[in-house]
Amino acid sequence: INAYVKIPNDEFSVKDSEKEHKIAVAESKTLYFPVENAKTWEDIVPIGKLVNLNFMGLFGSIIIESQGEVKSKKLAECKQTKKKISINGKMKDSEWKDAGIIELGKKEQIKSGNPNDWTGETDCSGNVSLKYDTDALYIGIRVKDDKRGEREQLDRPWTGDAIELFIDTDQDKNLDVPTYTDNTYQILIALPTTKFPKIYCMKSGSSGKSLDVSNIKSAAKMVDGGYEVEIMIPWKSLGNVKPVSGSVIGFDIAIDDNDATARKVQIVWNGEDDNHGNRFNFGRLLLK
Repeated sequence: INAYVKIPNDEFSVKDSEKEHKIAVAESKTLYFPVENAKTWEDIVPIGKLVNLNFMGLFGSIIIESQGEVKSKKLAECKQTKKKISINGKMKDSEWKDAGIIELGKKEQIKSGNPNDWTGETDCSGNVSLKYDTDALYIGIRVKDDKRGEREQLDRPWTGDAIELFIDTDQDKNLDVPTYTDNTYQILIALPTTKFPKIYCMKSGSSGKSLDVSNIKSAAKMVDGGYEVEIMIPWKSLGNVKPVSGSVIGFDIAIDDNDATARKVQIVWNGEDDNHGNRFNFGRLLLK
């Protein structure tokens, strides 16, 4: 097959857009077309916008044409801090001022559970603050949650009230498969409950081996109508990332909400309910 891709933007050109690809009968194959002159996908597809891509396949003398819509991944900013952030669960305005912000609390962000069971922002929603320094990535979350539940067991945070973080420092590599690489990580922070009174941090089995959760600091504080969580993840635990202003990493965050004895809904910033195994779902985090 000779495949051709056309981007409706004259500033950018598609590399190998007329390259011949060999595909066997009844075989399914993913084709990749690197875009030249673009530093990020957002250069081509503005945040939240849809762009049409034209595709043409030539099988001998048979021409197949189609058009597809693509949507940019969400991009969040992470501001550098010169002051160390104390991880105690008390989100001080003096420490989190001017942080990059992610908002969670829209019906369309519910990726697991029945969206009709979600009654609004007071039921479950979150405001995420993002900062970093040369040593670590800092994440602070203010969550509205009018009912707290009890998870099934200690090491199953996703069944209760929890925060899930998804990080990929190889976001532009190994694009042939969506599965986790050695530099992809899922971190789960379970909130204290009556049965499990301490905050609990763990990583998924598919996470990169370099991640040592004992180096992650996390703390939570219960407040009226919800809770606050602060998390510190050392860069050395994420494959020795060197944080440089202007660099981008794969990132996503989810809130799990349990009002009784089982998870009711999961609210996800960019991805889907299979984030635990599909790193292509993640949004992007820009270090500023």
